[in-house]
Amino acid sequence: MMMEIASILGKKQDAGKFKKEYETIKKKINQVLWNKDFYFDRFWDGKFSTHKAASNFYPLLAGIADKDRMEKMVGHLLNEKEFWGDYVIPTISRDNPAFKDQQYWRGTIWPPTNYLVYQGLKRYKLDKLASEFAVKSASLFLKSWETYGLCRENYNSVTGEGGGQRYQSWGPLFALILLEDFIDATPFEGFRVGNLSAGKNLIVLPQRTQRAQRGKNIIQHTRLRGNFYTLEVDSQGLLLIKNKRKLFEFKGKAVLRHLEVSGDTVAFEAHVINDAMDFYPLIFQGKSFEVKSEEKKTVKIKDFIRIPRGITKVMLKKKY
Repeated sequence: MMMEIASILGKKQDAGKFKKEYETIKKKINQVLWNKDFYFDRFWDGKFSTHKAASNFYPLLAGIADKDRMEKMVGHLLNEKEFWGDYVIPTISRDNPAFKDQQYWRGTIWPPTNYLVYQGLKRYKLDKLASEFAVKSASLFLKSWETYGLCRENYNSVTGEGGGQRYQSWGPLFALILLEDFIDATPFEGFRVGNLSAGKNLIVLPQRTQRAQRGKNIIQHTRLRGNFYTLEVDSQGLLLIKNKRKLFEFKGKAVLRHLEVSGDTVAFEAHVINDAMDFYPLIFQGKSFEVKSEEKKTVKIKDFIRIPRGITKVMLKKKY
């Protein structure tokens, strides 16, 4: 992140220094902390720790793992004997002797830990998994909030019950994970929207904040990059509104990354989960437009384009 900040500020020498430092640390982590199929802590005498912890997934957040190692880590995450289950992610694996204690860092679930692991999944474009992780996180938060009106410090990995402080400042990170699965802006993804978490019937908020219309979730007044966005979203599609102006709508299940919208151009990287996604550039107000995409994967059909399953970069240009 220091490298990114330096680049934005035009400090090329500082950016180069931080990039070199990052690459050195990345190489060291892969050389020293990878043991067979997972990153482990290591003692000064060279012996590897045998404890698998939620924090051992943080190399995903830092972009440390290559594709092969990422897939092996995901295997650990989805193993119900280790980390996966109704309630995730325990601070230590379920097969650890200390897990049964469910006391603070001995197996309970913490909002900051979940938030960082979730960001790592997004960085590697593991969108379906990240979405399921987001829903599980929000469900945990709402279980204590809707039943008792409490915002807990941590949560039991077996029962889902809240523990620790009754009102902890980082508790809403669980809910933030779900909101960011709908709309967010990060250094790795740029401006991002998606609807993979929609249709789970999780969010129950006052009328002034969110309302249900034909099964849609409406998220209002989200401020990003100096603008206010409203999102109408369900499991069948998504409508994005910026400062009360409709930008676009898509039908299907997808995540759009590196989204840039201007008066005459719409550009993004689409990760389509179902067979295809239909994209309507409403900002063009019915004007004709040309399409540029990788390998001509998209198909233009009058006022929308059809994008097939998979990851595709797209640019739409309005014709005058």
